[in-house]
Amino acid sequence: MKKYDGPKLSGRTHVELHDAATNFITEDDVASALRVIGHSFAGLQFDSEKAEEDVFYTDPPLEQLASIAESETLSAEDLIDRIETVKLRVQEYRDLDANDDGDGLNVLGRPLHLMTATRAKGKEFDTVILLDTVQGIWPHNRAIDTRQLEAERRLFYVAFTRAKSRVVLLCSTDSGIRSQFLDELDL
Repeated sequence: MKKYDGPKLSGRTHVELHDAATNFITEDDVASALRVIGHSFAGLQFDSEKAEEDVFYTDPPLEQLASIAESETLSAEDLIDRIETVKLRVQEYRDLDANDDGDGLNVLGRPLHLMTATRAKGKEFDTVILLDTVQGIWPHNRAIDTRQLEAERRLFYVAFTRAKSRVVLLCSTDSGIRSQFLDELDL
């Protein structure tokens, strides 16, 4: 790749891309590798029109994933397992919803956007699924003082209010006690 002299990608030389790929491969931890991807490979999408219909396409939440990986000391395998678990949980809901004759819309044909609450700010979706609405996640266990707890409450509000039609709150009893925010909403 370093010696390739073909067309440039997004104005970058192949030496720059080689160096970025080398930095990614040689990182010692998942958080650092995600940050290299976010910084070094930004803007390399080939289908800029897709960005207009897919909010996740142009700006994936790599910094948020890096922060999660860092704060929870996740390995690459742990992070992949976490993402796969989320996908399975969302698919279980979609399978249930597909049997719902309520609105007659084809649920499985709609796009699915997986994102953090921060990334969802300013956007709206027909259905929003909030995963793990339990203490330690909503609010995150790092919220230890009143100011941090209030920031978590605002973030939950952002996530909760992204729905046009409905919000699905998933609470796994295996994950712990339901979130205090659900009690505050009287749910």
